[in-house]
Amino acid sequence: MKKHLNDGNEVIINKETPEQRVEDWEFAPGDVVALDVFATTGEGMAKEVDIRTTVFKREIDQQYSLKSKHARAFFHIVNTKYPALPFSIRGFEDLTGARVGVKECIAHDLLIDYGVLAEKKGEFIA
Repeated sequence: MKKHLNDGNEVIINKETPEQRVEDWEFAPGDVVALDVFATTGEGMAKEVDIRTTVFKREIDQQYSLKSKHARAFFHIVNTKYPALPFSIRGFEDLTGARVGVKECIAHDLLIDYGVLAEKKGEFIA
């Protein structure tokens, strides 16, 4: 991991597929590791579903001049308050402007959304 970055270059993948292959690597003394963890009351076979997410992260490598006034105001707040770490859209005072801004930012790859996981009906995931 690097300072102010939530993602690293080395990954331990849960289920390897031909499209998602990663290089083997070993833990070394002094390595810092981040874990993405979820817990479920079901069988542990969560899948990403098409429910609107409210958690996003800034894509640092992308640049684009946004067209709408709401999107520019929203993106300015994101760059000021949450330059590299994930944030929830509920943290914004102007929710309407934030929703418009999120839509335009995602369309131009300025934000990454964290997908919503679900299992069978009646099961809970955290």
